[in-house]
Amino acid sequence: MLGKIWQRGRLLLSYYLDWPLVVPRTCSVGVTTRCNSRCLYCSTWHNQAADLDHETDEFFSLFGDLEKLGVQEILLSGGEPLLRADLIEIIDRAVEMGFSTRLITNGRLLQNDLAYALASAGLTKIAVSLDSLVPEVYFKVRGMPLKPVLDGLESLRRVRDAHFPALKIALYAVIHRFNVDSLVELVDFAESQGFQSYVQPVQIEAPIRERIAKIWPGPEDIAGLEQVCQQLIMRKQSGYQITNQEDYLRNIPTFFKRISMRPKRCMAGFIRLNIDKDFGVRPCWMLDPVGNVKEEDIGTIWFSKAFRRARKAIRKGQCPGCFFPCHIEGSYSLGART
Repeated sequence: MLGKIWQRGRLLLSYYLDWPLVVPRTCSVGVTTRCNSRCLYCSTWHNQAADLDHETDEFFSLFGDLEKLGVQEILLSGGEPLLRADLIEIIDRAVEMGFSTRLITNGRLLQNDLAYALASAGLTKIAVSLDSLVPEVYFKVRGMPLKPVLDGLESLRRVRDAHFPALKIALYAVIHRFNVDSLVELVDFAESQGFQSYVQPVQIEAPIRERIAKIWPGPEDIAGLEQVCQQLIMRKQSGYQITNQEDYLRNIPTFFKRISMRPKRCMAGFIRLNIDKDFGVRPCWMLDPVGNVKEEDIGTIWFSKAFRRARKAIRKGQCPGCFFPCHIEGSYSLGART
């Protein structure tokens, strides 16, 4: 308890100093831009060349720098990470170095052999990005059929139940106008399978703003979403494995009404690192990189003047605003309110 209070105090002091007295616990690492989905709300898959991927050894070097900094957890994301032939090798190295290692995937390639290989590599959690169980809705937004994803999830569930009971499986859903009516069904499905569930609203990306506008919930959708979020809160209170905080769920409709939103004390830039496809280091996914790990080590970037300027800008509200739970929920934990 005293350790948590001490950590909280250091984080809050860091915020007002625009200077980290702590190191980030988690680092999100994009391992590829390639993807076999065509999600309307994502621009990552626009860059499909395999030669844009970094070499295996470059990730090993990055992990070494993260270990020196004191990072404890790595989240491997994409694009679609399962398109990398060396993904198991990358996971093996992260686990061997002592990182709690998570993976997020669209699940399309999760056949039996690969599902077993991922679980046996030592991942602590595999999250499958899944927005709806309605095939027409899924295809409209994701540009690929739903059935291979459900088959992959079933393979992963069987592997967990038979061999790796400690493995956490989660469904991550992006909320948009076409899935408001099916979110509760999705969360109920997750619970029936022993999966965690996690939701976040679609965010506005400048390069694809027009596409985002087509799936942004309208006034009637938001009215329905208010009821849906209340149902999710009630399910969480009843024991469902919904990992979102109640405050976050409660404020999702407000985010859609305002279009952008930020907590009064956003801790982005203190609690997490984000490393993009180009190895650029971002305080938040909505902000430009403040450095690149191909040019200097992550510790130097973490304590750099450029990172400090970004933290100051965030504190002064000079950022685009977002509602990414990776930062918002961490800020809520420290008493921030939107």
